[in-house]
Amino acid sequence: SVSELLADGKSAVSLDISLDGIQNLTEENAAHHIWKCAMILDADGFVVAHSDPGELGKEYLSEQGTLGNVIAQNLYSAAGDYYEVRHEGKSYLVFKASIGEEWYALAVVNENKILGSLQTIYIVFFLTLILIFGAIAFIFWKIQQKHLYTENLNRQVRAMANIYAAVRLIDLSDDTFIFITRNGGEEEGRVGDKQEHAQTELRATMDIMTEVRFKKSMYEFIRFETLGDRLKDKSTITKEYIDTNNCRCLARFVPVEWNEDKTLHVVMWMVEIIENRNTGA
Repeated sequence: SVSELLADGKSAVSLDISLDGIQNLTEENAAHHIWKCAMILDADGFVVAHSDPGELGKEYLSEQGTLGNVIAQNLYSAAGDYYEVRHEGKSYLVFKASIGEEWYALAVVNENKILGSLQTIYIVFFLTLILIFGAIAFIFWKIQQKHLYTENLNRQVRAMANIYAAVRLIDLSDDTFIFITRNGGEEEGRVGDKQEHAQTELRATMDIMTEVRFKKSMYEFIRFETLGDRLKDKSTITKEYIDTNNCRCLARFVPVEWNEDKTLHVVMWMVEIIENRNTGA
């Protein structure tokens, strides 16, 4: 029964609350949480409600050596919303909330369950961090390896290119090319820059640099439309000609990459001066 004096000092309001309802609510709440137990104690340590019906009506402050006694002994002196108790070598966290001025609702949790859950979270988080950092490190390692491979390949290409007066990497699929190295300054564009109209530019270069007697045969040699058939099952095709400086040159196509349908995708164009007819070198 709960009673309260009204403002006139004479009248009162009273309310009867069924303890069966409070008991049912306590049991239901405890069943849906990781609590060891839940209870309601009054100011004297009397068990008003408990998730274990066998504890109802006990007076915890009068007991000796029980978990209930340890909880009740520390209830009134503990500050804050929770406190820690130990019983039979185990640690428990007791969360409390006051009901009016004389009752306390308590939830008791085995500390190992909480810490175990937190420990699991920390372990999973730590392992996830390791995997993330490991993946990042692996990506950087792969990038570095690819960079080193590219640098080595570039050095090899540059070393090879020193033999040739001009080297172009030609993409037949989009008619573009890149200067690897070049002879003199007959074409515009920097080494490494991607250029368009590969076929037209190569024909224009050969038109400028080829002695007139060899122009027709060189025009046929540099035709992209027939390169795939001419390079099929071959590592290279070559053609000798004389340039406008009266040097004997060797032009060469080398297949670099084929498409899945066996059509030629990328080729290397190279020109080597094999004899300077003016000097005999």
